[in-house]
Amino acid sequence: GMTISVLLRQWRVDANRKDELEKTSLNQQTIQIRNQVSPHLMFGMLEGAANIVETTPARSSEMLMMLSRFLRYRLYDSSRESVLLRSEVAFLDNYLRMETYCCPGLVYRLEDKCGDVRALTPSMLFFPIVNSLVETARGNPRQNEIKISLHADDGGIQMRASLIGDWTVPLKTISETVSLRLDMLYARR
Repeated sequence: GMTISVLLRQWRVDANRKDELEKTSLNQQTIQIRNQVSPHLMFGMLEGAANIVETTPARSSEMLMMLSRFLRYRLYDSSRESVLLRSEVAFLDNYLRMETYCCPGLVYRLEDKCGDVRALTPSMLFFPIVNSLVETARGNPRQNEIKISLHADDGGIQMRASLIGDWTVPLKTISETVSLRLDMLYARR
């Protein structure tokens, strides 16, 4: 009788500890994703703005404003557990616009079919996915197009993404990124 109670109690303590460690690991991975700023993008934007500041100061200023919005979102909004879907879409649009400045062969189309829905989404939910698409597209010297469609209604949020171009890079890493991100967010729910 007494031995079973002690073992059961110890099993519960161990199970709770395991859950806490998994949650801590998940939180650390999420923080790592949020803090991940593409050095290529940041230096590309700064270098691009510096190179054209004398010839086209308006474009240089626009590049710096986009970088400012990107970093502001990354520093403040990404630390929130959830954000308005509209904010996330605006962040993705800004990010993709910045990438087209750094990678002239990249073309994107972001369809926002969210209407007036005031949906909340985990912050930075879509960024690792979109970033993987951009990284894959950047590895191809020919013109590439990224198509992203976000649709929200009372039933939830749907994202469709596709790469259009001549691909030599395997797309397996993108599906791994998507799986990892969804596992991190929803595995324990």
